[in-house]
Amino acid sequence: MWRNLLQGARDLYVTETTDGKNFTPATKLGQGSWTLNACPMDGGALAYDADSHRLPVWKRIRTVFTSEDSSREQPIAEAAAQPVAAFIGIKPLVFWESKGALMIRDGSASPRVYAAEAKSAAVSSKSDMAVIAFEGTVNGRKTILCEVLR
Repeated sequence: MWRNLLQGARDLYVTETTDGKNFTPATKLGQGSWTLNACPMDGGALAYDADSHRLPVWKRIRTVFTSEDSSREQPIAEAAAQPVAAFIGIKPLVFWESKGALMIRDGSASPRVYAAEAKSAAVSSKSDMAVIAFEGTVNGRKTILCEVLR
């Protein structure tokens, strides 16, 4: 997954391989485009569950999106940035930054604040667990926090 630059549009594209040598044709994610004469420094994220179901998440302008296939997109949040994704089993997890907080959409539940005064999340998962690390605030001091989710 990468943020391409085609005809001024900074849209995200994805390709897949099973052997590291042969790749599927590059496919644009979503329907809209983001014309921008700069690099937005927000590359999105891509997660797979154990059955190889793909979960891409990305930002376009100020909205975070996901999709079940490359052509359809589903907006997750407005005024949002820096999305990351993982799975716990087959349940998708999506995190993003919004208004100084780290937000989560856990499966199909409504989005909620995961951590106030937090940003810069990284998440990884394997089978029945995920691990998230992020910059948070404890007793008024910025620190790196980490949590195992099951």
